[in-house]
Amino acid sequence: APGQTVTVALPCAYEEGRDCVLTVSMLTKRNTLWASGGHVVAAFSFALAEAESMETVHCSVTPTVKETPTEWIVEGEDFSYRFRKDEGTLQQMYVGGKALLEHPLEWNCFRAPTDNDNTHQLKRNVAVLWENTMNFGNIEYAVLSVRSFSCRCAENSVVLSGQLLFSVPGRMAISRGSVEYRIFGDGTLRIQQNCQISENLPYFLPRYGYVFSFVEPLREIEYFGYGPAECYEDKISHGLLGQYPYIPDDPQGAYEHPQESGSHCKTKWLTATIKGQRLRFAGRFSFCASRYDVHMLAAAKHRKDLIPSVGTNLYVDYRMSGVGSASCGGQQPVTECRINPGEQVAFTVEIKPC
Repeated sequence: APGQTVTVALPCAYEEGRDCVLTVSMLTKRNTLWASGGHVVAAFSFALAEAESMETVHCSVTPTVKETPTEWIVEGEDFSYRFRKDEGTLQQMYVGGKALLEHPLEWNCFRAPTDNDNTHQLKRNVAVLWENTMNFGNIEYAVLSVRSFSCRCAENSVVLSGQLLFSVPGRMAISRGSVEYRIFGDGTLRIQQNCQISENLPYFLPRYGYVFSFVEPLREIEYFGYGPAECYEDKISHGLLGQYPYIPDDPQGAYEHPQESGSHCKTKWLTATIKGQRLRFAGRFSFCASRYDVHMLAAAKHRKDLIPSVGTNLYVDYRMSGVGSASCGGQQPVTECRINPGEQVAFTVEIKPC
């Protein structure tokens, strides 16, 4: 009854070191004028125990390295990854003899502005600042460069590393730090970066992460995180923690004015199939998958203006800033739900053929 409490024993035991989620739902007991019996009024998830998202044991066989004047090529039994020396970027992933990437791996800190980002209710229209400041330029076109990029063999892995600089060419750095690509004998690619967002940024960053441009549509996408609807750091209380299928550009979640949508923060892993090959992404990240790249979404005025690409763009982010409440309150995302100037970034994600 209202104001009363009751203690309920868990119906089953659970093990530490494995994922276990308790979801509590409140349902209507009988039919009412506004809902039928069994309608969910409220629900919330509690993580009781968590497993490690990334594997700690990998194949003991060390991959081989080939060097050309422009690339390092790391190969194993059924994979080959190519890295460009002068840029320190992943150029291509071959698995089972099949090329998976349409374009080299990109770094990205821009999102197609939401209506909240673009609102004139704010004292400062943050989307305008992302596109035009004297010191940082248009962050939509920021690119990565890696200095002192080197390659070495380590225990059961090959390591490529260097000092990263992420910026719009000719402008101040958005982030500086270090990046390491570690490739294990089973084909696992671990990308790890430690850096700092510039303290001089005059705004919060909309996102910070990677873009995997795959040559074909990703199929059979599943993930473990909050869902099933889109979830942002300041828009997550409706989400329930669990394993869900993911539909790129789901029409049920689309906006008539194209903008950032469909992301899921606090994701632990996702799996997807391309060219018959299953891939597993693991870590702690925000992600979305789309047939439309971020530049097309930002330029389009209506959904009818969008032209799907042949493949899928998979955005794997360290974080995606919240979306705020400007449509009804004129507020930016709260500080803790933003990527703020001076923020320290420690981001690791693993990609494994499986």
